Amino acid sequence: MLLLHPSYKGDGRVREKLHSIVADIMPTDHAKALDRLEVAMIGDAQKMPVVAIDGGSSMLWSNGIRSIGVIRVGFIAYDPSYRIIKTHVKSEFFSLESEGSLLDLERHKQEVSLIKEASLHAPLILFDGALSNIPDKGMEKALEKTTSYATVVGVSKKSSMSFISAPYPDTWLPFRPNTYYEIPDAERKRMVDSKSLVKSARVFLAKLHGNGPTLRIDISGKSKEVFEVLRHYSSYRLCPGYPFPLEEIHRIVCLSDKREIYEHQLRKEMEHQGLLKEYFKGKIVKGIESNGFHSVLDNLV
Repeated sequence: MLLLHPSYKGDGRVREKLHSIVADIMPTDHAKALDRLEVAMIGDAQKMPVVAIDGGSSMLWSNGIRSIGVIRVGFIAYDPSYRIIKTHVKSEFFSLESEGSLLDLERHKQEVSLIKEASLHAPLILFDGALSNIPDKGMEKALEKTTSYATVVGVSKKSSMSFISAPYPDTWLPFRPNTYYEIPDAERKRMVDSKSLVKSARVFLAKLHGNGPTLRIDISGKSKEVFEVLRHYSSYRLCPGYPFPLEEIHRIVCLSDKREIYEHQLRKEMEHQGLLKEYFKGKIVKGIESNGFHSVLDNLV
């Protein structure tokens, strides 16, 4: 095993290459890109009931051919005074091929399936993530059934979109507080063609609070006063700049602090069926099979 002294600085050519790579990630003149955009101001905060949808998933066990995972999805509806109107959460175990992306696909389908039911509790529906046809086309159909009487808003904290053709995403642009910008129609059509946006949606970049991030906002349905309502729900001190209902439903459905509950259920069921040894052999810990050979080798280092 090679141990490097803390004062070791590496090969000069390596450091020069690293300097060039890092410098290209975020050019120092990136703020100038905003000067070319017609950025609009968000009006005074408006109050309206909203409902937020999110989901979480986690792979619990695998033997290399079959895997067992769990999905937890739900929605929560708020009135403008932050009083909870309705909460709905459901969990389900899945047996699937070992490929983890299949679990994410199923989670997305389940999140989309909640849009219609959620729309019964508020006229404005907040969806965690983009309104896209990736990874499946269910979103388009769900919006067709809903947006005649409700508005669906996709909120993305991260995005690979860069309509200014920069080496960084548009969500890294330093927008001023309470401003937004609509992506040009030509770029919107390109996104629709690539399935990264549903046909009925418009795309915006917005900063909803001085201490918040720049967000990608997709709107399907009536867009009037959407940003003013988002501004109201993004002023909560625990998560300034991000709609609080989405933060709350994320806390409810995320599995990082609930995984052990489902692991225990799976272990008890496999033990009941005489498969306790197999449970420990295929149990997944931090994304790796706990008894996998590479895990054993890693523990020897």
